[in-house]
Amino acid sequence: MNAWRLERLAVLMGACALVGCDGDVSLEDASTQDAGEPDGGATPPPALSEAMRAMLGNPVEAEHAYGEWMFYRETWDSEQDGSLPPPEFLVELWRSDPDRWGEQFSAYGFLVDPDDDLPIGLARGTGDPTRTGRTCAICHVARLPDGRVWTGFPAVELRINQFAVDVDAAWVAAGNEPRLTPEDVERRSLLPQPGIDSVTGSDSPYLAPVDFPFYLNFGRRSLFGSDGNARDARSAILVSIFGFRGSDNPVPFPRDARTEPFVDFLMTLETPLPLEPPDATLVERGRAVFAEARCDSCHHPEDQAEERVVDWVEAGPERLPGEDPDHPNGTIATDGERYQMTTFSGGVDESREAFAIFIARNGLRVGPSDGYIPRDIHAAFASAPFLHNGSVPTLEDLLRPAAERPTTFMVRGVEVDTTVPGMSNAGHEFGTALPDADREALIAYLESL
Repeated sequence: MNAWRLERLAVLMGACALVGCDGDVSLEDASTQDAGEPDGGATPPPALSEAMRAMLGNPVEAEHAYGEWMFYRETWDSEQDGSLPPPEFLVELWRSDPDRWGEQFSAYGFLVDPDDDLPIGLARGTGDPTRTGRTCAICHVARLPDGRVWTGFPAVELRINQFAVDVDAAWVAAGNEPRLTPEDVERRSLLPQPGIDSVTGSDSPYLAPVDFPFYLNFGRRSLFGSDGNARDARSAILVSIFGFRGSDNPVPFPRDARTEPFVDFLMTLETPLPLEPPDATLVERGRAVFAEARCDSCHHPEDQAEERVVDWVEAGPERLPGEDPDHPNGTIATDGERYQMTTFSGGVDESREAFAIFIARNGLRVGPSDGYIPRDIHAAFASAPFLHNGSVPTLEDLLRPAAERPTTFMVRGVEVDTTVPGMSNAGHEFGTALPDADREALIAYLESL
């Protein structure tokens, strides 16, 4: 199961109700959880090398070193899905033609791992080192425009779909059977741009692109996932691990002793501040504009626990909180494919049933949603393009009416076409009528966060 698809908890919670998840399954069920810490905790937990640690911008306390190591090295048995060729093939592939692939596939936006011959985000499987697995760093670490590498930041340069398609083509050209289905290749080929994947799986008729999310500021939030389906950080993180592994993974899900250090580490990650903040006078004026334009009705940079789910509407009008009694948290227009996706259900298949049981067994706090939570607006200076599907190139464009936003634009050498299904740049027309001076000040404030 695609990890992004797990954000569709409205459908999956319906599955939970249908299969009778009542939360009474024991957490100690050894048939569904593995043994926990390496060597039963007899040896000290591993930590990143000095070379690896030196390239990362996030400060990390010694007590969270093991959780940080897990972020970069733990594959959570994702290698079991067999979607990637073996490690030896991948290493030989990039070494045989570095001009095309880049060192450790850096041509696709991967970051070079100083301790390995595979890039950050790919690794020999924790459980099966003969297979290639993925780590959480594949989508949640990035090099910022100022050069810092930031753990938990969305991988805005990673062309994950184009990489998967091209590597599979090389695998087949070498005389092997394809690892991707034709349907998967077709869907992935529609999203070649960096920093984005689709929420929906191959069984859905809808393509619903979504930016890689921030794994930052977890300690400030009360809702998680782009739709606010998870109601605490632990639930969101375990759901992500479940989807990362795949619902049909034959290896038992890890016990709390193994996941807790990882959860604790993620709770410490904060967004980076710009090394060179905008003009202070302009920032203060922008802070005032932020309030005057009622941006703070939905976005609460100082207290993200106040964020609420804003209802989807397929087309306008968009409403601020309090303007429509039927939608007290406000409404926001969204891409039609994204809207239709929320009503699609392929029924209660085995993957949904497995997920529903997983929710109950682990006591996760999740629930249905009919909208978005406002995105984390911190680190806007480094997180373009904008909107949930990366369809608006700059903050300047976002603060213009949708009709004036670019239809096509380049992102790190790849053209983004907003006419592709699921890539509409419509919606979020709040603040689009600001005078130029106020717009400039608001952008300065947002880029200071």
